[in-house]
Amino acid sequence: MILKDIPTRETVLPAITQWFYDNGYSTVVVESLSEVAPNDYVFSYRAWWSWDIAMHMRKAEMIINSRG
Repeated sequence: MILKDIPTRETVLPAITQWFYDNGYSTVVVESLSEVAPNDYVFSYRAWWSWDIAMHMRKAEMIINSRG
């Protein structure tokens, strides 16, 4: 499961889901932890952007947790 981070720019989620697909993982995007079963693994992320001549990702955090 990928927990969609609403504040993060929309361009990040497709890159994450594509990486999982390219590496043989099937994923489901959820918007709330209430959609996740107790034994599921949840990938969460947050990205921060800055402007310096061009827009760029300044920092990213990615975590995989087990709900079980």
